[in-house]
Parts: sequence; C-alpha cells; structure tokens
Amino acid sequence: MRTSTHKILILAIAALCAAAMLTLVTGCASNTGANPAGGPPAKQAPPVIDRSGPLGSAVFNVVWPTGEAGARVIPPETQSILVKVYEMDVEIASGVIPLGETQLVLPGLPPGDAAVKAWAMDGPDATGGVVARGEATTTIVAEAANTVDITLEALGTGDVQVTVTLTWGELPTDLDSHLVTPATAGFPDGFHVCYYNMGDLSVDPWVNLDTDDVTSWGPEVVTIAQPQEGTYSYLVHNYSGQYGGPIEESAAIVTLGLPDGTTQTYNVPTDNPDNLDMWYVFDLVFAAGVPTVTDVNTWHDRYGEFDTMFPGVYPDGTW
Repeated sequence: MRTSTHKILILAIAALCAAAMLTLVTGCASNTGANPAGGPPAKQAPPVIDRSGPLGSAVFNVVWPTGEAGARVIPPETQSILVKVYEMDVEIASGVIPLGETQLVLPGLPPGDAAVKAWAMDGPDATGGVVARGEATTTIVAEAANTVDITLEALGTGDVQVTVTLTWGELPTDLDSHLVTPATAGFPDGFHVCYYNMGDLSVDPWVNLDTDDVTSWGPEVVTIAQPQEGTYSYLVHNYSGQYGGPIEESAAIVTLGLPDGTTQTYNVPTDNPDNLDMWYVFDLVFAAGVPTVTDVNTWHDRYGEFDTMFPGVYPDGTW
C-alpha cells in the first residue's frame, strides 16, 4: 500500500511539474505571437527556402518617377534605394543602391517565383523616410543572370497623403507598426491597421501597411490616402519579445511625412524602466483638413493595455 501511495504521489508531482513547464513555455510564446485567447492571430513560421541546388543572380534596375507623378520626390542624388527579394513571402536577399545610382546586382538567389520590393529613402544608408516605392514580380532562373525592372511611385502625390516609415536595427528581428484611425463611414469606431489588418488605400479606411518585415531593419510604411477628421494614433510593438532584443535598444526610427512635404522624426527612447514592449509614438489629428501632431513618446504593455487604450476599436475587450 505504501509503495502504491508513493507511486501516486510521484505521478502527481510529475504532473504538476509538467503543467508548470507548459505554463512557462506558453508564457514565453505569448511574447512572440502565440498570444492569449481572444488576442491577435499569431504569425506563422516561414517556409524553408531550398538553397541546396544551383542558384541564380539578378540585376535590379530602378526607374524613378518623372513629371507630375514625381514632383514631390527629392532628386535621386539624395536618396538611397533599399531592395528586398521574397520567395513564398520569405525574404531571401536584400541590398542598398547607393546615392545617385539605379542598379543593384544580387547573387546567390534560389530559383523560383519571386516578389521584389524597393523603397527610395532619405540619406546614404536607406534608413530615413520613404519618399517613393515600387514592386515587381519575376522568376529567378538557376545559373542565369536575371534582369528585373522596378518603377518607383512617388509617395505623397495625387490625393493628400501621409506616410509613416519605421526602420530599426538588427535586433529585435520583428517590430510591428500599428495605426488606429478615427471613425470613418465604414468603421464608426475606428480601424486598427497592423500585420493582420493591412488596410486598403482605395477603399475605406484609405490606409495601408505595405509589408510586415520580420527579418530586421524594415522598412514598414503606413500610408494614409484620404485623411479623415479625428485622431490617428501610431504605435510600435516589439513582436519578438523583450528577451529577443529590447525595443529600447533597437535604434528604431519613425519618420512621419505630412501632406505639405515636411517630415518629423522620432527616435525610440532608450530609457524603458518597466521593460514594456510597446512604444506609443504620436497622435496625428485632422481638424477641417489641417493636421496637428502631438508627440506622445510613452511606453505601454501591448497585451495588457491596447484594448483599454482604444476601447472603441475593441469594444468587446479583445484585440
């Protein structure tokens, strides 16, 4: 009987240990996207790209917008161009075209269908605000020199537009842009633009996040095509979790481009005493079509505060 009792006790202790370990693991996972029930969807692990066979190369030629479409683009001599290549939504290569140049050669590309994105950015190292961007698709052929032409489209032309550009360093690998809009006709409580609600520039809410960069550096660009009356709130979340690289050490830069062509730049604060994972950067208010920017620059807990900060967007308490 005593032996049987000992066995039961040992099994109970083992079960408690297993439960504690599960709690620890899921608790860690919650900081990397496997969020609590009712929370935002977790990001899926990217597929593995096969690089075992023969590889190809590509020459990327960038064409700048001209005439009226390029009226607000600073001359190419003051811009560098970041080019990224994706297969199956996985970044396989990237490079920077220096100031005044329009061509980039990237070797070692696995064969297959590829999407290409390019951003023209202020400064020599492609870390400033985005002024133009372009996309192209191609098929990389092994053991061949492929050629890809990318035509840039100027941002801030045509309809009144606002752009918000996020760049950062090597760690953490995944920072996320979040924009909460004011009420619109289709979204009377506002709309949350982020990696799982990318938005659309052609329909309500006339806002779009261009990409979800999960491999460091950025950029991620949010564009507002038709600003509505009210407040736009912009925040940056450390999806990698603070243990994956503290957001305050990320060297993150946010560049706000306003309709009149002026810009405002925000550097991530380096003091984060409570080790929080979300940086509330600014509020942008449109009143009678005139924008006013209010700097916020505060730290918050993404999974503990977001729904209470914006209860109209998430009236049921989920986010």
